[in-house]
Amino acid sequence: MRRLLRGDDILEDWFPVHDDGSLPEYIPNQWTGPHVGKRLIESYRTLAKLPMANGPRFLSGFWPEWTREWTDEMARLEADAAQLEAEARAANRVHILPSAAEISRMEAAISWPGHYLAKTRPILAVTVQLVALWRSREKDLRWIGGKLRLGVHTVRARNRNGLDAIAAGLHRDGVPVL
Repeated sequence: MRRLLRGDDILEDWFPVHDDGSLPEYIPNQWTGPHVGKRLIESYRTLAKLPMANGPRFLSGFWPEWTREWTDEMARLEADAAQLEAEARAANRVHILPSAAEISRMEAAISWPGHYLAKTRPILAVTVQLVALWRSREKDLRWIGGKLRLGVHTVRARNRNGLDAIAAGLHRDGVPVL
């Protein structure tokens, strides 16, 4: 006997929001507003991974910032274990650089608002860029709306209109979907 599944069962097993990373990424046949937004957010995340993303770092000299004496090391041994563990985690931090493909996609995508929106609709260009920047830092639309001093619905509408306009321009120019 065949078992019929309810729609709720199917959606519960497969829902893109609950993706754990094991599913392949869905790439549409042509540019859509949400896909453009996803690529813009990805481009700002890639930009944040670049070494110069936080500004240039100049060396103040050739000597280390401080020297450690034997007495300092002995005092450090007596410190509590939690502090030592926190220092070890901070010293062991790994900075993963983006790949060449990610940088190429970032360079292409980060210019889209300026190319497709800046001359005709500058407010949409600014909104799209700021929403993508803050979404790349895991901020929600309510927080972004407060930062822009706009309502959530206004921010969402401007962002969607801008993303749809960029998608239409990319489609018109024959840019392949990334």
